[in-house]
Amino acid sequence: MRTAGFALPPDAEVASLSIAQRQQLEMARLLALGVRTLILDEPTTGISAEQKDALFAALRKLAKQGVTILLVSHKLEDVLQLCDRAVVLRRGQLTGDVVLPVPHPELIALMFGQAQPPLERGTTRRPGESPVLTLRDVTISDRRLQIDRFSLSVDHGEVIGVAGLDGSGQAPIMRAAVGLQPIVHGEITLGAQPMTGKPYRAYLAAGAAFGAAGRLEEGLVPGLSLTEHFALINGDSARIRWGACPRTHAASDRALSDQGAGRLTHRLAVWRQSAARVDGDAARSADDHGAGAADHAALMSSSARWIWTQLLSRCEAGAGLIFSSDDLDEILAYSDRIIVCFAGRTSVLDNTPELSAETLGALIGGATA
Repeated sequence: MRTAGFALPPDAEVASLSIAQRQQLEMARLLALGVRTLILDEPTTGISAEQKDALFAALRKLAKQGVTILLVSHKLEDVLQLCDRAVVLRRGQLTGDVVLPVPHPELIALMFGQAQPPLERGTTRRPGESPVLTLRDVTISDRRLQIDRFSLSVDHGEVIGVAGLDGSGQAPIMRAAVGLQPIVHGEITLGAQPMTGKPYRAYLAAGAAFGAAGRLEEGLVPGLSLTEHFALINGDSARIRWGACPRTHAASDRALSDQGAGRLTHRLAVWRQSAARVDGDAARSADDHGAGAADHAALMSSSARWIWTQLLSRCEAGAGLIFSSDDLDEILAYSDRIIVCFAGRTSVLDNTPELSAETLGALIGGATA
């Protein structure tokens, strides 16, 4: 571990280690076996910026010692920050093999054909109507921090972005909004329906949906096919062993087709995943009555635009959306209002033209408005 610059407690149980520490442990194990080539698949997913800096410092140190590092990533920032060379694949085809650094637009063109700006949107917020979702004086006690007396009303058609450094309180707020995080004080209502203390299943029945950042851990069932996932949604779980019924196959085909792609049918969607990270994952959002929440991290342009097209179409129909992202430009491009989180403290800002990424970055770093 000293070779890579890691400092792990030798007597700690693996279950007690963070994602970043487990990653370090696995790398140390491979290095101890004499491995001279490390292939890392999306190693910065699920770790903080500080942990990423420590990881990259260790990888640079190993590279100087002759270890070959192969980084698999769709995050341009990571590739440009760490790598000496980039091999670019698009739709299974090799589109580029370049020595870095290269201009950012050139790498984007290799990956996507051409860079695409954010979708144009005018506000769809309807503040005169009764809120879709209301959190009133909500206190959340997380194992790492406490959020005291947080209040928020989400209007029909409104998009709310949640910004903050990793672990600053975004996840507890968004999970509490759909019953996945217990609250110790306060009230939650969905439309006019009291929801305080109810489980996620009740929120789902009332039209609320949550898009998990850890899609393999929370959003999907490993080993099941796409059609079998639709069997679960349609109440055909008993048919998974024997084969999904024609109704389930038809629903799966419709949802995966261009014609059915926009038919999202939930009232509140909590989406904890980035448009730039999600590439290829299915997004569940909000429907008839309308509120939603989404967490963003780093998805490919075409997939990101597809997801945003679906989310914004629901907002136009009256749904509310809450999403979190570590991409401040995305927060500023799509939000009507922004929740800023820092060490459990929260503030809600109007997204005005004067609000810049630099100012927002300072606020999530602890500066006061």
